[in-house]
Amino acid sequence: MKLSVRLITYNQEAFIATALDSIFMQKTNFSFEIVVGDDFSTDKTLNLIHSYSSTNKIHLNVLKRSKGDEYWKKRQEIGRLYNFANVIDNCRGEYIALLDGDDYWSDPYKLQKQVDFLDSNPQYVLSGHYVDRVDEKLNITPAKLLGEKSFSQNEICKIHIPTLSAVFRNQNSRFPKSFYLTPSGDYILWSILGNYGDFYIHDESMAVYRQHQGGIWSGVSLVKKLKNSILTREISLEFINDKELSNNKNKKLCISGMYRSLKTFDFSNFFFFAKIYIKKIFL
Repeated sequence: MKLSVRLITYNQEAFIATALDSIFMQKTNFSFEIVVGDDFSTDKTLNLIHSYSSTNKIHLNVLKRSKGDEYWKKRQEIGRLYNFANVIDNCRGEYIALLDGDDYWSDPYKLQKQVDFLDSNPQYVLSGHYVDRVDEKLNITPAKLLGEKSFSQNEICKIHIPTLSAVFRNQNSRFPKSFYLTPSGDYILWSILGNYGDFYIHDESMAVYRQHQGGIWSGVSLVKKLKNSILTREISLEFINDKELSNNKNKKLCISGMYRSLKTFDFSNFFFFAKIYIKKIFL
């Protein structure tokens, strides 16, 4: 199998058809699979997924899950990111592409372009690109194209890799326990993949990130995003060689967090950021 698309979803009946359509529209010279992990949606998400069928080139694999089974027990024990990891564990492809059920791809040649690039450039472990954004009123903000970028694991703090843009080599490696403690699984995945090669960002947009209140990232406050970023970078130090670079990034995030907490008189969060910042100074 050349490639697997890891599609995870939960209560996204309003968006899942657009996500699936954007996968089925892909034009490739290879066959690939879609591995779907629905995390016990309570709406019609799973029914909509089952309305799609495999084609000659695309195999649709909807993972079977039910309350009380082994997946369900592990999910209760480990938490939300077990879905992320479990679907990847079920991917058989040489490459893995990531997509969440509320986002979608906009370029029908996206997978072909990225697979061709990785086939021709074995020094890279991951291919990414810029993404457009769409809000709840369906207003699209085009991506700012900042040029192609090539960087290593030690520079991961400086470069944002949108999850829905990533196609990477399947290393068939198990996720460490620390992975499940992070608020942001993709960043830890990038940190781990950096041990196998470099990263490349193409200077084009081939996908659309959806901003809405139900989103795991876009639906939370800025202060919460800062806290999550700091905690994620703390865990990533287990894998990133250049710890000084990551610590410097966290100091800047802490300063921003303290400033925004004071503006809203949120002293609990202010002391959270201050404590981390002081710790970083005396490392």
